[in-house]
Amino acid sequence: MTVPELIAAAHRAGLTLTLTTLGGVKVNGATETIAAWMPRLREHKAEVIEALSTSAWFPPADYRAVTRWLDRIGEDDPAIRARVMRQCLDDGLSRQWYLRRAAGDTFHDVREILETVK
Repeated sequence: MTVPELIAAAHRAGLTLTLTTLGGVKVNGATETIAAWMPRLREHKAEVIEALSTSAWFPPADYRAVTRWLDRIGEDDPAIRARVMRQCLDDGLSRQWYLRRAAGDTFHDVREILETVK
């Protein structure tokens, strides 16, 4: 099983894998499911982090979540929408930022704070 297949299987099992701002992986889901999957995920931790950090992995559900969020906030400029999606494909941390926004999280990461003080 390749790492993208492993990630997809974990998603189908009900787990959500996200990058932390410190470069780790946060696993959310049912306690029993997490316990069952952790040995496999730990075995391939570096590859999972790489897959989540690159354009190699942008699940369709995440794409739909970001698209719905752009719709919800009224962003209808095609150039901006394309730029957001390109960022999601090219930068795992940006993708996680947009996914948190799509989920309703209003946290502020370091990049957002730095932008306000420039």
